[in-house]
This record gives sequence, structure tokens and C-alpha cells, in this order.
Amino acid sequence: MTRERRRTGTGSTKPSENRMAVDLLDRLQVLMRNAEVEAKDDETTVQTARSARSILECLLEDNDTVRFDVISDCVLFQEARLNTGSNTAKTFDYFVERMIASGIRAVILDDSARSVDIRDFSAALTQIDDSCRDSFQEMKRLLKFEKINGIKITERKTELDEFYERNELLLSNREMAHRAFLSALYVVGQAVEYGIAGAEVKAREVKRVVESVVNCVIADKKSTLALTHMGDYDEHLYHHSVNVCVLSVALADRLGLPKPVLGEIGIAALLHDIGKRCVAPKIVNKFEDVTEYDWEQIRRHPETGVQVLAQIKKPDKAMLGTMVAAYCHHMNIDRTGYPQTDKAIRPNLTSRVVRIADIYDNLTNARSDAMKPYSRDQALEIIREKSASELDPTLCAVFADLADVLPDTPYLAETLQGATTSSP
Repeated sequence: MTRERRRTGTGSTKPSENRMAVDLLDRLQVLMRNAEVEAKDDETTVQTARSARSILECLLEDNDTVRFDVISDCVLFQEARLNTGSNTAKTFDYFVERMIASGIRAVILDDSARSVDIRDFSAALTQIDDSCRDSFQEMKRLLKFEKINGIKITERKTELDEFYERNELLLSNREMAHRAFLSALYVVGQAVEYGIAGAEVKAREVKRVVESVVNCVIADKKSTLALTHMGDYDEHLYHHSVNVCVLSVALADRLGLPKPVLGEIGIAALLHDIGKRCVAPKIVNKFEDVTEYDWEQIRRHPETGVQVLAQIKKPDKAMLGTMVAAYCHHMNIDRTGYPQTDKAIRPNLTSRVVRIADIYDNLTNARSDAMKPYSRDQALEIIREKSASELDPTLCAVFADLADVLPDTPYLAETLQGATTSSP
């Protein structure tokens, strides 16, 4: 195949790749707008397509392919963000609009793309409207029908996937951790309110959130763990669940467990208290004058949690492990705690990790402004005292090794009113 080579004079300065990428997008935008009003063989359209091909050829001198992604309202070139200015804003906006309408996440061009392919692809982008039941599949059909070569497309991801990917590209470790933490709060809040099998919550979203938390813990433990002290008394259950998730992942990571296992432990930790959605909020949020009836209701939440999680259709390994942790996270290795059973059930590794994280967060985070939390060192000392009898001694020792990255409370407390290790 004859290449349509762009000729440059001797000693000419090659434009930057970013500048050329913007110019190529500009040509695509012109081609799309022309396709709405002009015939394919219009002279302006033909010349613009040839110009686009020349720019593509120049870009391909240093790249095997040329790739444009659209994530939210951002355009990426070769997976790096292209900055927009006042003179390019309209070009970017129109390209993003057509990509979203066509269900396309990425466009990948290679050397076999001719000027007519670029022209026909641009025209195809303008043919997708709201009447299409599946815009991406319709775009694939058009590419095949028009026999367009050298241009591949990939499908847009869910809004949640786009949100996280955009964060990973544009945010610092600390900002990523903050976004991941807030997103985890949202997801666990939805799970508590609607149930994990409810229409508002998808197991896939939970996994994506936890994957983001895991990545943040691995990248910057100190910044991520610092977020476990941004408590909200009105949403204590949600914050507690996310805190336990972060602490559990940090402990599991310090154990040297592989990333997939960190994800499984993180999911179990995030949903360990899902059974409390079936307990009256006035009982869950009570921190003093707890009656025997209140305790009876609260002690049921591990079993209720399993019932809630069992509503998930076709649960995978991670969700089955989450059911075990939901049931066992208040059991101690000496068989104290609850629920009490006739069978000699020994909590598995995930449950033992979550148990320590659960106790530590209850000790160091107050549930009301009338309570004073223990300091980091005081909480670690209590956990150390309970090792070997109630808690896994090896895990306690490893958790104590996290002291250098665990945040400390702003003040010490001589007494802890209500938030003890037997706290619900």
C-alpha cells in the first residue's frame, strides 16, 4: 500500500506531538461538521481528510499507533491528558460529545488508515443519535459496512470506572486516597440503605471501590490511613466500615499477601457490618444506657449480615469470603465473643484481620462528641494485651508494626466512655 507521505523541507522543525494531536482532532472535527452538510467528495472534505492523514503519518513516525481516549470530559492522547485552551475548547467539546454519543471510549489509528478511512470514520460518528439502542454496536456495524481500515474503537466503560480511571490519571496519591475513601463511604452507605443485592448497589461497584482503596494503601499507606480519623458522628457506621476496610488492607499488605487477596479482605472488611442495616438506627447509634434488649438486637447482626449477603446471585469467592467475615468478625480465637455456636468454628484469616481492625477503630474513633477516643499507643497496648487469648498474636504483632503509619488522636484519653472492645 502506498503511503501518503507528508513532505517537510530540510531543516524544518517538527511540531510537538501534542500540538500535532490537537491539529488532528481539529481536522476530525471539521470532517464531522462537513459530513453533516456536505457530500463526501466535496473538495474541502477531501483536502481536510488528506491533511488529517499527513498529520497521522507524522505522529506514526515515533509511534506504532495513535490513540485518543475520552474519560469524562477529558481527552487523552497516548494515555496522557491533552490540555485544552480557549482556541481548542470547541474542538475538544465536539469530539467528546460525538465519542460519548457513539459509546466510544478510545479511537486507535494505525498506518493502514487512509485519508478516505479517516473521512468515512468521521462521517460515521455523526450518524449515531438517540434512536440507537446500542450506539457502540451501531458504530462497529458502520465501520464494517463502510469497510474502514486502520481505525479501531473500544467501548466506553461505566461512569464509575471512568471516575476512578480519571482519578488515577489526574490526582496525586493523597487526592486519590481521599476520593477512594469518599467513594467507599458512598458505596457502603448505599449497601446499608438498600442492601448489597438492591438495585442501587452492584457487587462489581464494591469490588472497584475496594480495588481503588487497595491501590491507595499500596501507594501511600500514611496518607490513606490518615483518612480513618475524618469521622462523622451522624454517619458513624459508614465511616467505621470504610475505616475497617482501610486498616484491614494495610494489615494484610504488611503481611505480604498478594494484591488479589488484599482485594478480597478489603471487600469483606467494607461489608463486615452490613447486618446492622436490619437493626434499628436508634439502637445502632446508642453509646450509653444500652439495655439487654439492645444488646440482643445488636448481637444478631453477624447472622443477619450473612442473610443479606446471601441475596447476591451467583456469589464469587470474594463474596463467599465476605459472608464468613460478616459472621465471624466478633468471634475471638478463645471462642468468646459472638455469635456463640455449638460447633468449634475458628475464624479464618480474613475474619481475624477484620476483628483486629474493628477493635482498633472502635477504640480510636468516637461515636459522639461526648466520647473521648483512646490514643494510638493506648489502643495498640489494649490489642497487645488481648493477643493470644482473644486475638491472633501474629496478626497483633504485625498490626503493631504499622504504628509508624497509623495516625494518632489529637489528644489522649484516660477513659473511654462506651467505645470499648466489646463495642457493637
